[in-house]
Amino acid sequence: MSESISRAWWVSLLVVLTAMSAAQGTPPIPTNPGTKFRDCARDCPLMVVVPAGTFTMGTDRLDIESDGREAPTHTVTFAKPFAVGVYDVTRGEFARFVRASGYRTKKGCNVVDSEGRWISDPDKNWRNPGFAQTDRDPVVCVSWNDAQKYISWLNKKVHPNDTDDGPYRLPSEAEWEYATRAGTATSFYWGPEASHKLANYGIEDCSPCGAMKDGRDQWYFTSPVGSFPANAFGLYDASGNVWQWTQDCTHYNYNGAPTDGSAWTTDTDSACYNRILRGGSWLDPGWLLPPFVRNPWAPDDHNYANGFRVARTLD
Repeated sequence: MSESISRAWWVSLLVVLTAMSAAQGTPPIPTNPGTKFRDCARDCPLMVVVPAGTFTMGTDRLDIESDGREAPTHTVTFAKPFAVGVYDVTRGEFARFVRASGYRTKKGCNVVDSEGRWISDPDKNWRNPGFAQTDRDPVVCVSWNDAQKYISWLNKKVHPNDTDDGPYRLPSEAEWEYATRAGTATSFYWGPEASHKLANYGIEDCSPCGAMKDGRDQWYFTSPVGSFPANAFGLYDASGNVWQWTQDCTHYNYNGAPTDGSAWTTDTDSACYNRILRGGSWLDPGWLLPPFVRNPWAPDDHNYANGFRVARTLD
């Protein structure tokens, strides 16, 4: 083999190996429903692909579980799949964000005192919500604004050179309800009744109190993520454990709501004064856990029953 041919052969091999290495380092984002992935090995949350599809959002019934803000029912169609966090963002994941970014949440967190009253305790925060947690528990005492800071950091980590917002965000209300229902139309994604075998929530009509729980649910506060069975789309703790922030502004009902699954963020009558939480929590009775229940909350408020999970655009 001549020297020129040998040199050309090695150059060609180097180009092929470099291309292979680059391809291995930046695997394509999957779009097959049910596929789980991470954008980075350590700090990125585990995501699952949710299929495109159509569902009926909300409920028209008026009872203890609904006061009319979940009506009228309407059809929502997702033209493309999207991804949602398999778990709520954990205390450990949020701690890594804080260490890496230097971000500080506002002082204080709303908790229930020994007499059953809601108070703002200046000594409570996501590190110390008033009860013991592991790094696998969902982070609490985080506001909607805190969630946005975490997401901005995550987007910069995944795409450091992008000038756009990036693929990560909070789910819209429609995405959250669709992903939680996972093809079901019952009051809960597992059936018609709340069950401590399938979710972490408070004592019925006595929340919080010292009565015994049953089944799998033996936690009086947060439980480690993944302690209960996943729904059909692969989401854990979609109902119960912690309330989950969504992107949407508060609107009294669904009159005029988007039908394409996007977040409803138009500020009508000061709608964005509050944002919407979904899912119920360890503190609440089971009738607050159905996927259609909406809970408006101030975006800068910290509460020891509130957390979040992330969504991701797949385009």
